Order: sequence, then C-alpha cells, then structure tokens
Amino acid sequence: MSLWAKSQSDQWEEPIQTVISEMQRVAPVMQQLTGIQNRLQKGAVAVEELMSRKRREFRDEMEAERKELTAEKAAAMGEIRKEREKLEEQKKAMEGVYKFQSSKIKLDIGGTKFTTSLETLCSEPGSMLEAMFSGRHKLIQDEDGYYFIDRDGTHFRYILNYLRDGIVKEGCLPSDPQIVKELEVEADFYQLQGLLKFLEGRGLPAVPQDDVDSCFRSKACTFYSQNGSLLQGSWVAKKQVTYKFKNLSGLDFSSRKFTYGASFVGSILRKANFRNSLLTNVDFTNADLRDADFENSNLSGRACFTGAKLDGARFSPGIKEQLGLH
Repeated sequence: MSLWAKSQSDQWEEPIQTVISEMQRVAPVMQQLTGIQNRLQKGAVAVEELMSRKRREFRDEMEAERKELTAEKAAAMGEIRKEREKLEEQKKAMEGVYKFQSSKIKLDIGGTKFTTSLETLCSEPGSMLEAMFSGRHKLIQDEDGYYFIDRDGTHFRYILNYLRDGIVKEGCLPSDPQIVKELEVEADFYQLQGLLKFLEGRGLPAVPQDDVDSCFRSKACTFYSQNGSLLQGSWVAKKQVTYKFKNLSGLDFSSRKFTYGASFVGSILRKANFRNSLLTNVDFTNADLRDADFENSNLSGRACFTGAKLDGARFSPGIKEQLGLH
C-alpha cells in the first residue's frame, strides 16, 4: 500500500469506528422501537376487533329490542282489535235488543198467548210467518193487540225457540215420538223447512235391515209387475209385515213378495228400495216415501198411499196415474 493510501485509510478509520459504535449503541433502541410498533399494531387490531364485536352486539341488541317492541305493539293492537270487535258485538247486540223491543209482537195461538219480536217471526225466509209479518199483508189485531192464529199452541214454544236461535239445540226437543210427530205437523203448517229437515225421522225408532229380513224367508218366486212383465223374486213374507211409526229410511225391500200384506203407517221410508216387489195390501198411509224407488213393482193389490209424501219417489211409467197419485 502506498503512503497516500495508508494515510487515507487512517484518516477514515476513526469516523467509521465512531459510526459503527454509534450504530451498535442505537441497535437495541431500534429493536425496542420495533417491538413497541408491533405491540401497537397488535393492540390496534385487537381494538378494531373489540369495536367490531361491540358494534355487532349493539346491532343485535337493537334488533332484538325492535322485534320485542314490534311484538308488543302487535299484541297491543290485537287486544285493541279484540276490544273493538267486542264493542261492535255489544253494539250489534244492543241494536238487536232495540229492534226486538221496538218490534214486539203479541200472538194468540189457539188461545195460548206468546210475546216475541218481528225479527224472530221473519227470521226464516219463505216461511208462512215471514210472509204474514213481512208487511205485504194486512193483519188484524184484537182489542188487546194480539194476532190470532188458529192452531194448537201446545208446541209453539219450540217453534219460537227454533226461530230465535236459528238452530235446534240438542236436548231441547221432547223425546216422545208422538210429540215430535205433532211438532213436525206444526212445522209443516208454518213452512219452516229448516225445522222440518231436522225433525225428519227423529223420535222414531230406527229399524235395522236384519230385522226386516227376518220377516221374510229366502225363496225363489215369480210374479208379474203391474205392467205385466214377469218378475223373479228372492224373498217371501212369513207373515204380515208391520212397521208403524218407524224409521226405515234407505232400507232394502226389493225383490220381495208381501204375501200377507204390510203396514207402514206413519213411518219414514225415504230412499227405501221397493223395486221388483209384489206389494199386496200394503198400507203407506201418512208415510214419508220421498225418493223411494217403486220401479217395476206391482202395486195393484189395494196399496194405500193416503197422506203419503211422494216427492221424488220413482214409479214405472203410468203407474202413478193408475193409482190416482199426483
């Protein structure tokens, strides 16, 4: 090395050593600062996560509180609605009471006195009572203000209760079949179709098919229909068949030979099947034969249909005219 180079090296050695010393002294401080920076960054992340969690918790709490308030509001509105409906019902009830009070009607049914309302008497459209008190007809009152109807008033309270309620409540009608029949007659007079429908067959004991079959023996037999065609029967009566005031609706009397006659006086025989049968001396007086089937049967042997209900009953062509039925 030349003297100049050595001189230059010696000249820079001391500053360089100074710098190195200084850097060695500062290095721990820099490491410490770097550690502090790392901790600050971690702290900032932790703070951000904490703030985010708190924001979520706050939003969840607000949403839960909103839902709770909404539910409380809905419940309160429901209660208010119920109270309003209750008030409306009370208002209607009071209006009804006012109508009843302002339209009071006094009736004399065959000597038995009743007091009711115009609303009640007109509650079933198409009934005789609705027609009477509709205002379309002039009615006469006696000196005490009663309207007289010449009917037996014994069962009229049942009529009024039906009109008041619009239905027949179970247990509110007599169980005696004779009284039920009398009530049915009154319902028919007043043309109360709803009550008639309810009363049909009620109070009359129902007869099972096995009971009917026990009156016959299984035996092949032949006879002629009223139109002259040959019929093949399967049952022959053992004795006179007697079912007075019974409920025989829907039972099967088809292909039977009533050798000794039969009595169905006052019985319910709706939709009963008498097809292909020989009905000799059979009495259907006052029987309900609506929708019964007599097609291809022989009714020429003094069958009686006096007072019978025959709406919808089916006969072979020309038979009703032969029997004088309408």
